[in-house]
Amino acid sequence: MDEPATFQNGVSIFSELLPLPLPIASKIPLTEGECLENVKLRRLWSAYIHGLSSQIQEMVGVLCGSSNSRLITLLKRLCVQLSDLSASTCMVVCRSVLDAILLSMENDMEFQQGQLDSQASNNTSQNSAIKAWLDQSKSPKLLVCSANTARLLGFLSSLVNNSGTIKSGVMQALRGVLKLDEKYTDLITQFCCVLTNSNGQVLQPSHVQVFICRFVIRTF
Repeated sequence: MDEPATFQNGVSIFSELLPLPLPIASKIPLTEGECLENVKLRRLWSAYIHGLSSQIQEMVGVLCGSSNSRLITLLKRLCVQLSDLSASTCMVVCRSVLDAILLSMENDMEFQQGQLDSQASNNTSQNSAIKAWLDQSKSPKLLVCSANTARLLGFLSSLVNNSGTIKSGVMQALRGVLKLDEKYTDLITQFCCVLTNSNGQVLQPSHVQVFICRFVIRTF
């Protein structure tokens, strides 16, 4: 990800090859034959890239954390086009972004827990163990997000806002009906922890970005 410009050409070519998302803008109404042809084209594309689902999921999951605005714009368009092909490709896109967010938030929580443990050990060495336990129990269990998590949440928020298909796919994944989606059921709780600020502390710049992100409102 040190040179995101190397990915732009490939993402752009992939996007140009895919059909435009529905509904197609036209000055005159499309005939029934043209509508059937568009549906057939999407089914063929979905069948072609079905075998590449794991590669597409990896590609989207890695690139969606980029800070290059040009690359993110191209990737958003590509994700909307892929999601419009079929329900299966839509879920591939949704799961790739949710996996990236889940991994990033887990890393943030591990980092925060490490800081709490370090603070607790310092308090134990200086004061009594009981006082250290009381201090730790009073500290709020808030998730302070990194800049990477903020970018990922902003990316997902933009996709949900601009594509009803992706919005439906994300809501389906968050329900955890399938065994594959059970890991996403606690994401809403984690989002609420991110948006909670009960200790009156000044939010970090990256945390402010997450606070502004209206993913929950746009989804529900």
